[in-house]
Amino acid sequence: MQTVAIVAFIAVFVTIAALRAPQWWIGAVVIVTFSSFPAFIPSQVRIFGSGIYLHEIPLIITALYLLICRPSNRNTDLCAAGIGVITALGIAHGLWNGHGVPTTVNDGRSILMMALYVFIVGRIASTPEVYAALRAVKITLWMSFVLILLSTWNLVNLNARIEDAALFGTTVHARADVERVLGPTTHLASATLAIVIALWAIRPDLIRRTIGYLIPALGITAIGFSRNAIVLVVVTLLLTPLFYRSDNAVDRNTTHSGALRAVFIAVGGVALFELMGLFLSATAGIPGLNYIGSIYNAYSARVLEGFSSTAQQFDYSLLYRQSEVRWLKSGIVDHELLGNGLGFLYRPPVGRGFTATSGTYYAHHFYWWAIAKVGWLGLCAYMVTFIVPVLHAMFGRGGFALRSAAAAAAVGYMITMVVTPIPEDAFGAPAFGILLGIALLVRGPQEATDSSDAGMCVAQARSGQQVGDRRFAIRRM
Repeated sequence: MQTVAIVAFIAVFVTIAALRAPQWWIGAVVIVTFSSFPAFIPSQVRIFGSGIYLHEIPLIITALYLLICRPSNRNTDLCAAGIGVITALGIAHGLWNGHGVPTTVNDGRSILMMALYVFIVGRIASTPEVYAALRAVKITLWMSFVLILLSTWNLVNLNARIEDAALFGTTVHARADVERVLGPTTHLASATLAIVIALWAIRPDLIRRTIGYLIPALGITAIGFSRNAIVLVVVTLLLTPLFYRSDNAVDRNTTHSGALRAVFIAVGGVALFELMGLFLSATAGIPGLNYIGSIYNAYSARVLEGFSSTAQQFDYSLLYRQSEVRWLKSGIVDHELLGNGLGFLYRPPVGRGFTATSGTYYAHHFYWWAIAKVGWLGLCAYMVTFIVPVLHAMFGRGGFALRSAAAAAAVGYMITMVVTPIPEDAFGAPAFGILLGIALLVRGPQEATDSSDAGMCVAQARSGQQVGDRRFAIRRM
C-alpha cells in the first residue's frame, strides 16, 4: 500500500509539472507538507538509506523553479539566505568536528526547509500562487480536521502522534480517557487560529471571510490539548493591534479600537469557556454530551491547570525538557562562542527509541540547543533573522493586517520556543517560515484592493478572464 501511495504521489506531481501549472504546484506542496494523512501514506520515504520527508522533494523543486523563473524579493531573499548561511556554517562546523553525516544533516534540515518557505512566500507574493496557497491551507485544515475526528473515534488509523490527554508524571499517573492528536497540521492550525482571531480584533469586517479557516483550526488545536497554542493565540491577539499600521487613512483613525476589541475577545473567550463548563455540569449524564464533557475536563486539567506550578512538578514532558537543558549547558562549556556544530550529541543514548536515537542531538529548548550547536554567535545571528521581519512588519512601509498578525504570531512562536523547538520541527519550521515571509512583504503602489478568498492576504482573479490574463492583487487590510 505504501508503494502504491508513493507512486501515486510522484505521478500527481509529474502531471502538475507537465501541465506547467505552478499555482497548482504551490497548493499541492502546502497540502503535502501540512496534511495529517492516514497511516498507509508514509510521512517519509527511504532514498539511499536516508529518510526523506514526502514534502521535501517537491518543496526543493518549487524553490528552484521560483529562483529561476520569478523576480527576486530582496526582503525575503536576504532573510532566507541568512538562515541558510548560518545553518550551512553549522553543518560544516559539525562535519569538521567529526559528527556523523546523517545526524548533522538531520539537525539542520528543518531549519533549511524554513528558509525555503521564507523564500517561496516572497517569490509568490501578488501572484496567482498566493490564492492557490490560501485555498490549499483551507483544504488542508478541513481535510485534516475530518481525519483527526475519525481517528479519535477509531475509524481511521492516522499517521500522527495519538496519546491520552492527561498529564503524566512519576508520582501522579492519571488517565483522561480522551485522546490528544499531534500531527503535521498541529502547528499550522494553531498559527491560523491565532492569526484569524487577531484579524477579527483589527478588522472585524473579515469575520465572514475567515470563518472557514477558524472552525477547522479551532478543532485541530483543541484536540491537540496544547498549552503552547494558548500562549500563541493570546500573544498574537494582544500584540497584533500594537503592530498594526496602514497607509489607509480610515485604518489609521480606527486602529486604536483594535486593542479594545482584542481585550474584549480575550475576556469573552474566557467567559464562554466558563459558561460551557457550567452548561456541561448541569447537563451531566445526558447521552451525547458525556464525551464533550470529557474533552472539556481533560482540556481544563491538561492545558489550564497545566500552567500551575503544582502540576508542572509532575509533568513528565516538562521534567524531561529540563533534563535536556542541563545536558545542553554541560555541553556548551569551552564552546560558548561558536558551539560544537550541528550533529553534536549533547547527551548519551538512554534506553530505546527516541531517547536512544534522535533524543541525543534533538532538544526541545531551541535557544539552548542553538547555543550548544552554533554558539552564542550563531544564536544571535538566528535571532536577527527572526526579529528583523517583526520590525519590518511594525515599521516598514505598506503595512496591512495580515502582515501585522503574522509578525505577532512569530513573536508568539519565539516565546514558546523555550519548550517547543519550532525551527527544529519538520512541520513547525515551515509554518514559522511562512509567518516570517509574510511579515517581510511590502504592498506595492499598483496593487489594487480586490477582495480575497480568506481576506487574509490576497490575491484573486477577476471573473470572466482567462487564467493567463487574470490580474491578482493584495487586498488592502
